Amino acid sequence: MTPIIYNHNGQEKRILLLRINKQLRSVLFTTYPDENTDDSSFTGKILMQNLNGEFINGYRVKNGLLTSQFILKNSSKYSYE
Repeated sequence: MTPIIYNHNGQEKRILLLRINKQLRSVLFTTYPDENTDDSSFTGKILMQNLNGEFINGYRVKNGLLTSQFILKNSSKYSYE
């Protein structure tokens, strides 16, 4: 999977296509590496949004392991099935 956008901070964006219950879904998957990350184990943030830019999910990662999940304060506003 090749990144579609790079910026000066090392940010990478990819569009992922997922088949869920026989329906094709698209997700914008963005990684924001911390300064101390390297190729062998990612440290930073991962955010997932729909193609309209609305937040779906996000995680903080340290040395390749998920350490926390980002959630919306008013998460009942959105429904993702």
